[in-house]
Amino acid sequence: MWRRSNIDFWTIWLVTVALFLFGHVPTVHAQNIEARYSIKEKIFLPLDEKTTKEFVLEYEGFVYKSGAKVISFWKPLYLALYPRGMIEYREADFASNYLLMMDTMQRVNLYHTDSLRRWGFWGTVMGAQDFTTLKYKKLRSGWKLLPETRMINGLECKHALDLFGEKVISDLWYYPGVELGFGLLGEFNVPGIIVAYTSETSNTSYHLTELKIDEPIDPSVFWPAIFKKAKFVDENQSTKPSASDTKKSAIMSQP
Repeated sequence: MWRRSNIDFWTIWLVTVALFLFGHVPTVHAQNIEARYSIKEKIFLPLDEKTTKEFVLEYEGFVYKSGAKVISFWKPLYLALYPRGMIEYREADFASNYLLMMDTMQRVNLYHTDSLRRWGFWGTVMGAQDFTTLKYKKLRSGWKLLPETRMINGLECKHALDLFGEKVISDLWYYPGVELGFGLLGEFNVPGIIVAYTSETSNTSYHLTELKIDEPIDPSVFWPAIFKKAKFVDENQSTKPSASDTKKSAIMSQP
């Protein structure tokens, strides 16, 4: 779904004709962007030294952008399938378990692109919750941009790779006509919006399912409920939560 509000009928008609005839829509300089994704994560349980059993966890992913604020997060779709909070596999005399994060909101990354600060929450692992904040640097894009193009859901997408030496860390197709720049696994400086993503390193893939342009976004989206009482660790300064009231107010309070 590709929508932009506050556009008159003839503009919508012309964009539709351009998409049908030329396979692309014009570049959008949007104040508000909402993107939704379908995510699949592969989990491998060892059966013996040579054999593994594959399970696939599914999520819905969200990326919101409003002005200088960008937030991404995952919502798991597997909670009802694994009410005990783990994957339990039994086969003959063999048993294997894999603990799952059961938070309804996971892998949260909030960016303020004007102050270059990130707040994050991965999930609850064995009862522990890690909330972090980080002052990051605005770096040049490290993506290897390739000449290939591909039509995906009516969008003329371009190809890019994230490389570590010669090893491909992630492979993505992006649409340069919507200037979002962020993904669901900490990707940034993407020259557009990610439409399809795969990574054998993280055993994760996701693809765009819905896109809304310049529609209202509730401001509370950019400081979720799980952040309101969180104690953030400042990764620039310490590995422990700050004891200073000044530092707490600067890091923990809603920006």
